Amino acid sequence: MAVWLVAFAGQAKFFVLFSFLFGYGMAVQLERSIEDGQPLGPRYFRRLTGLFLFGLIHAVFLFLGDILICYAILGTFLWFCRNWSIRNLLIASAIAYFLSIPGYGLLGAISALDAGPEWDNWLAQGDEAYLGSFWDAARQRTLDYFLFVLPIMILFNCVPVMAMFALGLAAGKARFFQSVDQHLPLLKRLLPWTVIVGVIGNALYATVFTDFGSNAMPASIWSGVLAMTTLALSWPALAYSYMIGILLLERRTPAFRFLQPLRSAGHMSLTNYMSQSVLAGFVFLGWGLGFYGKVGPMGCLLLTPVIYGILIAFSSIWLRYFHNGPEEWLLRCWTYWRWQPFCKPTKTP
Repeated sequence: MAVWLVAFAGQAKFFVLFSFLFGYGMAVQLERSIEDGQPLGPRYFRRLTGLFLFGLIHAVFLFLGDILICYAILGTFLWFCRNWSIRNLLIASAIAYFLSIPGYGLLGAISALDAGPEWDNWLAQGDEAYLGSFWDAARQRTLDYFLFVLPIMILFNCVPVMAMFALGLAAGKARFFQSVDQHLPLLKRLLPWTVIVGVIGNALYATVFTDFGSNAMPASIWSGVLAMTTLALSWPALAYSYMIGILLLERRTPAFRFLQPLRSAGHMSLTNYMSQSVLAGFVFLGWGLGFYGKVGPMGCLLLTPVIYGILIAFSSIWLRYFHNGPEEWLLRCWTYWRWQPFCKPTKTP
């Protein structure tokens, strides 16, 4: 059940939302550079370099599935789209999205292939390393990331990420969030349909996916193609439903106050992104409690709100005294090439 819930509600829905926000953020940076009268290029590429370095640290020492390196690489390509019109960005986004669908189907077919005993030996070697010392885990993670994870991301994630980059940049140029109230009637009319499509499509994907077995390997090439193609066709609808649902919820006064701790966590998204890996690493890896391979899917799912609750509390307390999270502060100093304010001024009675 836990695997089904993660496949249904989580997989491939959130990295596309973050990609959308990355593109939107570039539009904000372009607008600010015009207001400041400063060229964006040096600042933008310093930011990409900073993200790449954070991603490298994250991938080697903390988390095998880091996405920051891909964002930093693809952000370079987004730079050349910065002057495109909203119409051209929307067309490019649609083309990239539809091109990603057969790529997902191919990934499903590849996942059905038998890798042989060599792969089983590699997995066993990885299990031993991750339960070893901190440096054993780092060496194994480096091999796993650059030999397997990053190539798969480049082959199969780059196109949908670029689709959402372009869509976010178009939305930013249209000042979507600044004028969202004007679009609410249309957004509300679309929401029931996107919920229906997203729920049905992702439920089908999750059901086929969980039928793969304990190793999440398709029973046949066709079941793999069906699962991944269905995912590619339905994740935009559910991701859209999440985003619009949050926007509508935020406009309810009680919910606005309730969501304030989440805003604090969002304000420190880079710090929390890396901190969750630190906490999870402490729980599962050999340099911590060593629960790797000993906790089932449901246990991992139940651990999620605990880790996120710790990070929300930490973010709320931290931002009482500091302007940004520590990683955000470092990235801003590097991006703007000067020291940024760190501590908030002490309030005098």
